[in-house]
Amino acid sequence: MGFTVHELPDGWDAQVSITHPDDLAGIMTAFEREIVKPGGSGEYVFEYRMQHKARGCIWCRERGRALRNEQGQLTRMLGAVRDISDERSAQASHEHVLQ
Repeated sequence: MGFTVHELPDGWDAQVSITHPDDLAGIMTAFEREIVKPGGSGEYVFEYRMQHKARGCIWCRERGRALRNEQGQLTRMLGAVRDISDERSAQASHEHVLQ
């Protein structure tokens, strides 16, 4: 996201701090449903906006998975975030042409 580790340390709070506020509630709801609550799928895919240091607000797609122990307790999260701004821009342009 263009920040140094001193500007934006790794971790949940740092990611939340650069997530667009209009997208945060939906992310938290889906995360709770799929990861935190028993019976969730244990996997998630979110598309949301984040603040990039130099480029402003960009679109991202995050995919992740919960790892649980034998008792079903959450032990670790694995995930990756990818910039999809170009994809979103192309999609918007395509939809505009179709109108």
